[in-house]
Amino acid sequence: MARILITPEEIDKASSLFKTTSQQSRELVNKLNSTIQSMQGQWDGMTQQRFFQRYETDKKNMETYITMLNDVSQELAKIAERFRAADQQG
Repeated sequence: MARILITPEEIDKASSLFKTTSQQSRELVNKLNSTIQSMQGQWDGMTQQRFFQRYETDKKNMETYITMLNDVSQELAKIAERFRAADQQG
């Protein structure tokens, strides 16, 4: 049988931290996107095109990071709930 030395409350705390970090990251990405959009019309040429193509790729990576943070938060919340249920049963 597995030993569980962590409490559901500790897992909930970690879940909340991931959720908060996800929300903060979303706010930061929104600010960055606004800044980039305001710059886009202010210069032309190959450098601009390369930069914005690269930024689109980077933006997808940022979205993936935010999704990962949310996924971890949700998984931790589920684990905490399962631990609570196990504690109540036995």
